[in-house]
Amino acid sequence: MTWLHAETVAFLERSHQARIEFRRRHPFYHEDDFEFLRRMVKPDSRVLVVGGCVEFISRPLTCQALYVLDFDPLEHRTAAAHIHPIATLAEAFQDGPIDVIFLPYTLQLLEDIQNFLQDLHQGVTPQTRIVIIQYNFLWAPLIRLTQKFALKTPAADLNWLNRQDVINMLELTGFQAITAGMRCLVPFRLLGLGPWLNTYAGSLPGISWLSQKSYVIARSVSTPTHGSPGQSVSVLIPARNEAGNIRPLLNRLPVLGTRCEVIFVEGHSQDKTWEEILRQIKEHERRDLFEFKTMQQTQKGKADAVRLGFSQATGDILIILDADISVQPEDLVHFYAALNDNTAEFLNGSRLVYKMERDAMQILNLFFNKLFAVILSWLIGQRVKDTLCGTKAISRKNYERIRLQHQTLGALDPFGDFELLLGASCLNLKIRDVPVRYKQRVYGSTNISRFKNGWELLTVVWRAWSEMKR
Repeated sequence: MTWLHAETVAFLERSHQARIEFRRRHPFYHEDDFEFLRRMVKPDSRVLVVGGCVEFISRPLTCQALYVLDFDPLEHRTAAAHIHPIATLAEAFQDGPIDVIFLPYTLQLLEDIQNFLQDLHQGVTPQTRIVIIQYNFLWAPLIRLTQKFALKTPAADLNWLNRQDVINMLELTGFQAITAGMRCLVPFRLLGLGPWLNTYAGSLPGISWLSQKSYVIARSVSTPTHGSPGQSVSVLIPARNEAGNIRPLLNRLPVLGTRCEVIFVEGHSQDKTWEEILRQIKEHERRDLFEFKTMQQTQKGKADAVRLGFSQATGDILIILDADISVQPEDLVHFYAALNDNTAEFLNGSRLVYKMERDAMQILNLFFNKLFAVILSWLIGQRVKDTLCGTKAISRKNYERIRLQHQTLGALDPFGDFELLLGASCLNLKIRDVPVRYKQRVYGSTNISRFKNGWELLTVVWRAWSEMKR
């Protein structure tokens, strides 16, 4: 291990028994690390854990295969069949790419962090998630003091890195930070209050900076994918009372990817939207450029329309475009390009970059949109400027993962925007805003009930806070 100092290995060996005993008497601190990792690991995942003191957190992990590269030569190895103690990274990578690499306090032990990160590229893909956790550098004096008086697990001399240091190292070595944050405000149970304080008080802006741990979740972007082979696309168009917009939309809709599927989902319209959809599919002069699917909702709401349409989609890339043409259809080319080039993994339209037409968005809608953007950005740890823009894009594979794992929040969301954003965050997908041009509606009126739907969205946010900040 050329990236590890010999003195660090010697310290880990010398302090082995003391660290084992301390973890036995004070399990809560390390159980927090395990819980953080457990939420990201699925039963079919291949996981690599690298660092010191990893046996405690890795033993109960449920996954397909767990590779443990422990810097402590005396660390006990469990006999569980799916756990593989290894001596080099190559042993973990020889059977294929790893899904999750967990580095608990690892970078703080290394003599050559960049060399170590470069070596990780041997066994990762853009879908691999690198999970880095370390001590908050603001706690350095207190941690040294508690270790001196045996009030904390013994540790070797550490590199005290802040989060920006870690993000910079990642970018220098071909990785991209997805999200970063703080956790573990209280390192003790405190008669059951510790977990509650960590979930709620410890996640609040300002207070979170006092937490003992910081984390960064990243992915590999070392192999440029620009100019990569095209993918097929499904464009989902929910339509309710939009009869006058169907023909103009098809006039302007770009042909995307190697195959462009257009899915209309009609939702209990009171005008002739359904009849107009069928007529345009049969008669429109551009009809041969697209593959069409049509369906009608039995339930109500845009969120249900999105789920219904995507359940029948066959494209590699899924894009939502509202039928009111307030977001310009021509802008969809930017969503396709970003996903096809792996610039990001979830694309969120933003109407708040370009100049808006007068009356395109009412002032109350604009206020609540910006409010929800601030809340959601804090909640997911990634910046989003316009959470309620109906235009979004994701790969079909990742969408199916969201629906499989995060249906609770989806049942509460009237539009589906928060379900997708929060689901993408829970999967640690890289989220990026794509600026779109937003124009005033020409035909029909909005289908949004501001106060009723606003209350429903607040309910989704509260539920997500309790689940995501644990």
